[in-house]
Amino acid sequence: FIVDDKGILRQITINDLPVGRSVDETLRLVQAFQFTDKHGEVCPAGWKPGSDTIKPDVQKSKEYGQAAVGGLENKTSFVLFSCLKP
Repeated sequence: FIVDDKGILRQITINDLPVGRSVDETLRLVQAFQFTDKHGEVCPAGWKPGSDTIKPDVQKSKEYGQAAVGGLENKTSFVLFSCLKP
């Protein structure tokens, strides 16, 4: 659990016991919550202190997205879903 200084639950991670959790990811999330609270900007997935953030504005978000894909906005992306069978 990550609970902020106001007592608000900000994040929960639930894993089956045999699957480990990442202390580095928990620390990254705490830093991201603190950053967003202080600066009012959005931290994208995988954000680390010092990395680019997204301004909470439609045009600025669009610019960030275009820069993040490096000009690939006209190409098709595929997401593959796997079914795990016992």
